[in-house]
Amino acid sequence: GVGPFEIRETEVMSALCRIGVYWGVSEVSVRKIGELARVESRIAGSPPFEAGGICSIIIVPASFMHGGSAGGRSIVQGPHPVTIAHEMFHWWNHGGVTSPQAKWFGEGFTEYFGIRAAERAGLITSEFEATCFADLNGEMRFIELDGGKGLASASLDSAQNAKASRLVYSKGALFAFFLELQLAESGQNLNEFMHRAL
Repeated sequence: GVGPFEIRETEVMSALCRIGVYWGVSEVSVRKIGELARVESRIAGSPPFEAGGICSIIIVPASFMHGGSAGGRSIVQGPHPVTIAHEMFHWWNHGGVTSPQAKWFGEGFTEYFGIRAAERAGLITSEFEATCFADLNGEMRFIELDGGKGLASASLDSAQNAKASRLVYSKGALFAFFLELQLAESGQNLNEFMHRAL
């Protein structure tokens, strides 16, 4: 709690969530971040950490860092809500959940649910949500101009290959998007799958 931050605590299911937003990051409010945590908890079907656990997120200016770090004590670049939502969803979908060949699940599905949660929490519009998915589609198609690459092999290559690294995000998120559409046709939804998987 030290520094130029607006800091509040909110309960997310049975976990305590401490939220700090740097004073200069006026585009994102502590209240909206709390709502985002609640939306993501509903998607995952559980609190971010075991009952009585504490999680925290600090939103810093864009000039401080690029992206974010996930975990029980997250620091995320603001003010981009999709970046914040992505890093927060790693509270559930983290490296301990997936094997190296399933990085597409860890990053791609986190990208998908981060975008969805940001829209549901009111941090982005539905039009911006659609733009995010269109951008991911364009990125995937550009990366695969020379030929398609499977998600498992992209996952394994992602540590040494920048294109493969981006592919696990874009193609993984689009796979989740497609899967959601397929499940909806049979009256199911991807959230139910994520409850079981996570």
